[in-house]
Amino acid sequence: MSNRLQVRGTAELAEFLVAQLQGWSRTRIKKRLQAGCVLVNGAAVTRHDHALAAGDQVEVLALGKPAARGNQDFTLKAFPGLNHLFQHCESGLVTEYGEIEETISTEVLDTITDWIAARFLTD
Repeated sequence: MSNRLQVRGTAELAEFLVAQLQGWSRTRIKKRLQAGCVLVNGAAVTRHDHALAAGDQVEVLALGKPAARGNQDFTLKAFPGLNHLFQHCESGLVTEYGEIEETISTEVLDTITDWIAARFLTD
């Protein structure tokens, strides 16, 4: 389960979620925040008073995603300016795909390589 929401004006995160997720209690929302299951523009946010701006994308993940399962060996990182395929883009719209020549950003590849090397490669 995932709820994706578009912010239309300025707001604090918790109040925005209470207004958008009708039927959700403040406790349920607080649990998602504490578990790292609320993403703003792709980055995990745990602060209820996080300031939102018009155009922000908020996603509420189900409990049970890696941050909530107890796996402490993970990294959440936002890559601004990249689409969901980790390619540099202007808008992220499908209509832009034909213009993109990059398969995957070298920044993403470097991040993945560094993450794996730090955990599994020994001298």
